[in-house]
This record gives sequence, structure tokens and C-alpha cells, in this order.
Amino acid sequence: DMFVPFNLPISIEGIDPEEILRLTRSDKKVEGNHIKFILLKKVERICRRCFIWGQFLKMADKKLTDSLKKYFAHDSFRSPQDEIIASILDGRDTLAIMPTGGGKSLCYQLPAMMLDGVTLVVSPLIALMKDQVDALSDKGIPAAMINSSQTWERQSEVLDSLARGELKLAYVAPERFRAQSFMRALRNVKIGLFAVDEA
Repeated sequence: DMFVPFNLPISIEGIDPEEILRLTRSDKKVEGNHIKFILLKKVERICRRCFIWGQFLKMADKKLTDSLKKYFAHDSFRSPQDEIIASILDGRDTLAIMPTGGGKSLCYQLPAMMLDGVTLVVSPLIALMKDQVDALSDKGIPAAMINSSQTWERQSEVLDSLARGELKLAYVAPERFRAQSFMRALRNVKIGLFAVDEA
């Protein structure tokens, strides 16, 4: 899956639209009509490409809203969830600071469903992990957690599920990254996204 940014490019093919419009209004006498004809054809090409680009953005936006409805049963995003998700799907490192209850978890949970591999979510709160995993499981989304409250047997089960590619989201306590056994287990895991959910 690919995603594109929502901002139109300032120029296409190295052509500045404002400069073209300025030139087409010039009062040049010599070859004026010929120059205007060439430039207007370029303007026409730009407009056509911008129209196609706009249609493509609409398709990308529809894909986001369709995925939102499919996985989370919501019809629309809260501001600025869509911008954050678009940035993540565009492959950019993204920092989002949102108030409690603002829907920040969705900003990495939806990309997790749209990207290949598993999303590793680092969270310092065990209670938050459990609430998130329970809520995702209720929606049929394969998710699990690894933290110190679990037995080693349970942690091993989750790591095995990660290696088999059975999970889309795995919530992990920060201290797990100090364990060499955990780091070795991650070598066989395809990680699509790395998120830090600092409540």
C-alpha cells in the first residue's frame, strides 16, 4: 500500500504556475502569440495533472475512511487524526501530542491494519496495555501484550505468535528491550511500524 501527501506540489515539471500566468499576461510584441500559445498549453497540462492528482487524493482519502469503517466502525476521523495517519502511512517519523480521550491510539492502530507486518507499541502502563488489547480483540483485531505481569510461558506464546506473523499489534513494556532474549526474538519478526504511546 502506498500513500501520498495531501499538499499539491508547488510546481510540476519545474514549471511555476504563477510565473506562467504572469508571462501569459505580458505585452511582448515579438512572437507574443506563439509564446502565449506554448505557455497556455503548459498551463493546460498542469491543470489536467492537478485534476488527476486531486482525483487520486480523493481515492486515497476514501481508502482511509473505508479502512476506518471496516476495522473500527467509525464513519469519520476526529481532527487531526487523518493528518497524523497520512503522515505515518507516507513513511514519515511522526510526533503527535493530543489530549486524553483525543483518539491518539487510533493514529497508530489504523496504520497497523493497513501496513504489512506487526506494529510494536511501547507503553509504560500495564493497565493501558490490557485495555487496548481487550478492545482490539473485541473488534477481531489480533493483538497481544508482553510485560512483567505475565508468566514467562505466556510471554513465550506471544513471541511465538509474533514470529508466525499472527499479530497486527503487540504492546510491549519499555524494559523488555533490555532483555537479550526479547531482542533476539524480534530478529524473526517483520515490523511494519514502531509506536510509542506515552500516556
